Amino acid sequence: MKQHSVPELLSPAGSAECLTGAVSAGADAVYLGGVKFGARHYASNFTEDELVSAVRFCHARGVRVYVTHNTLVKESEIEDSLSELLFLFSIGVDAVLIQDAGILQLAKSLIPGLAVHASTQMSVHTKEGVRWAEENGVERVVMAREVSIDEVSAISRSDDIRAGTEVFIHGALCYCYSGQCLISSLTGGRSGNRGMCAQPCRRQFSLLCCGEDDNADLQKCRPLLTKGDYLLSPKDLCSYENITDIVNSGVKSLKIEGRMKDPSYVAVVTDRYRKAIDESARKNIKGSIVSEIDHKSAADDLMFAFNRGFTPGFLSGSSFGDMISYKKSGNAGVEVGVVQGYSQRSKTAEIKLYGTLIPQANDGMMAKSGKAEEGFIMRAPFTLAGNSLKVRMPFVPETGSRVFITRRDALEKEAERIIARDGSIPEKIPCTITLRFDGKIPVCSVSAIIFGREFFSEVKGWFEMEMARGRPLTSKELKKIFSKTGGTQFAADEFIIDYPGRLFAPAGLLNELRRKLFYSLEDVVYNYFRPSEDEIKSVRENIDVVLRYLDDDRPAGMAGSSSGSFNPGSLSLMNTLKSGILSPAEGPADNISLFCIVSDYWGAMAAFSGGADTVCIEPFIVPGKSSTVREISGLFKSVAGNMPDGCRLIWKWPKITGKKFLEFAVPLIKELSGKGFSGIMAENAGDAFAIRKIYPDIQIYGGPGLNLFNSFSALNLGRYFNSVIVSSELTGDEISLLDRNLCRQEKRPSSGIIVHGAAEISVSKINILSSVQDQESLCRGSYFLKDIKGHQFPVSIDGEKRTHIFNSSDTCLIDYLPEILESGIDFIAVDSRNRNADYCREICEIYKAASAGDSGMATSAKYRIKDISPAGITSGHYRKGV
Repeated sequence: MKQHSVPELLSPAGSAECLTGAVSAGADAVYLGGVKFGARHYASNFTEDELVSAVRFCHARGVRVYVTHNTLVKESEIEDSLSELLFLFSIGVDAVLIQDAGILQLAKSLIPGLAVHASTQMSVHTKEGVRWAEENGVERVVMAREVSIDEVSAISRSDDIRAGTEVFIHGALCYCYSGQCLISSLTGGRSGNRGMCAQPCRRQFSLLCCGEDDNADLQKCRPLLTKGDYLLSPKDLCSYENITDIVNSGVKSLKIEGRMKDPSYVAVVTDRYRKAIDESARKNIKGSIVSEIDHKSAADDLMFAFNRGFTPGFLSGSSFGDMISYKKSGNAGVEVGVVQGYSQRSKTAEIKLYGTLIPQANDGMMAKSGKAEEGFIMRAPFTLAGNSLKVRMPFVPETGSRVFITRRDALEKEAERIIARDGSIPEKIPCTITLRFDGKIPVCSVSAIIFGREFFSEVKGWFEMEMARGRPLTSKELKKIFSKTGGTQFAADEFIIDYPGRLFAPAGLLNELRRKLFYSLEDVVYNYFRPSEDEIKSVRENIDVVLRYLDDDRPAGMAGSSSGSFNPGSLSLMNTLKSGILSPAEGPADNISLFCIVSDYWGAMAAFSGGADTVCIEPFIVPGKSSTVREISGLFKSVAGNMPDGCRLIWKWPKITGKKFLEFAVPLIKELSGKGFSGIMAENAGDAFAIRKIYPDIQIYGGPGLNLFNSFSALNLGRYFNSVIVSSELTGDEISLLDRNLCRQEKRPSSGIIVHGAAEISVSKINILSSVQDQESLCRGSYFLKDIKGHQFPVSIDGEKRTHIFNSSDTCLIDYLPEILESGIDFIAVDSRNRNADYCREICEIYKAASAGDSGMATSAKYRIKDISPAGITSGHYRKGV
């Protein structure tokens, strides 16, 4: 069993001010973003010059810097992406966070000295996912927020896991597994995978039950009584009460969310967790200790900093019902009392306080009655007698209004003091200063331990000191001058002087020499983490190889020319990038293959009847249920026994699986292999890793959850998948460019596109049905979420109680099918999950005929599709993109 040290505290820095707050409060590391490719596009972020300053500032204080490069990258953006990665490497960042599988491969192949962390956007939620990341050169994995601390601990302590793990311990939670949410993208055009999420989950929704009396008529709906209107808005994660268990779990890094938060939030939250982590570490060393922390007060301060209500989250085993902030999606404040009366004459309200939390002068306050909210400031004079508070209000509150503190003035002032700490550091770094003389020229040096190693710098004066004509400077006076460290992160722990005596120089010159000395030490630390010029040159040459390969304008016959397959003989680097790629999935020799994804036997048979040559079944599965193996085996045996010759039958796995599912599903593959079964469709690289480990020769088809944005992602994933589906967030032109580069490869996975169906826009571990007040009123028909615009989104609950939300309109690319077929795509796919057999058959018939060039069918196809798609159709991002 591996031994682990105290995990680092990792704080957000959405701006330079937040960076100062995080470091001053005691963060071991910070994460921040540049102006491109970061998952928080609307944070202030950092220009290149600001990134240099940030790295220099942090490293000089023993704080590591991780830069987010964690959006999906289009084919046309690869040059800019690699340029940014080269820059980050050149300035010595400690790691970059990456989501895109292609950029991950390029980063590790072209810039081997650049450490990479797998972003939580990669949706890594199993040990197999961590193993896949390790195999791709990842040094640390930011685990999905849905993983429990017991699961993370088991992974972290495994002897066969080398990568470190990182978990979020505080801040905002997403309703959906990160990286798998398309709600903002497909409903508002702002993609979370591109850093521009509009947070539609924070809006109001109602839950409908439709088609109970007549399953075919989904227009007949009734609203379900829920616990509130904000059904998809999670509370904020707070792990403060469980921090000791988390510290002892073997996790490498504890992460605070909040790159969109202000500096005071970052300072306060970092400070409180810093103290709690340090106390836990002392307990581990000394055993039982007397706490020096008022934990109740610290927990209150975290509430005051910002909260939507707190939950320990899935990390600490919270239940579904405890995780949603049903009544409010913004800052909830801290409820402290209730209005008992109001005096019109004195304009004073009487508030009965609940407990020990007392409003203070200049606090921000709010009175809430029903959905109405009004704010006020605690202005003197006010009186407090027992639990009765009398305070002036600029409005007349209703009796019974609940009263909240929304801003604690004293806490904001404390945050200002934290941010303004001398040297922007909680505890100064001891240093040794030496002063000697080369004749009359002062030579000073300084050494300090930073990051566990000694750094040394020496500066020689640019001036000679004079023989004193009056009173000379004494050794004591020189010590006082050179030991001044105010405004720096250092404290003079020792001063050594070798002084000949009888010299004099103006104090201003000596002070300037001291300032140059400390600046030079920062230079030494900064440059220590930077690569050499030769290393930078080598990386630049590697990148140039790839860019030449991508350049379609090169003359015919040259490397990278679009006139033929790239010749890797002269460039071993490209051989490395393409090594290990599997053979493409088998398909029709001369035609575009038609895939259809269905949910059951009847859908499968209808799809085959409609002309699909490949059917992927995602059945309802309850892992661990004794009859499940028999049911799944029987399903595939029945379909295989009735499917047409030459067709393929694939078991589609859920977008999110988990340990329990893998333990059930992987052994079952062997039993299915003799029943007309052609392979697995998986949507997570960790699942493919788990399958390949046992069945190296099986056909694995990649689903849309892989978020494939560029040809290098296809090549990297092609080591595990025989086929891939390109992202629905790409335009037709972007898909064409991707496939053009992919088709130039001698060996590559086959590629496809979903041309029709309701896109799965969210998968959540939170069961939406837990929002229903009366569980006896649950639906016998189908569930839909309805937004404030009236759009209805189909909802399904899987066998592990996860919530799957689908787009309100069906994606329909029938108008663009001719250009799709010319783009280099190998197959098209129709998603007919949760649809009846008639729908499956007719949609497959339409696309089969259209893809075969049946002009008569194509003319009427769109009208037929509209007739059987009551919620309407959309071309999604095929033209507008993200």
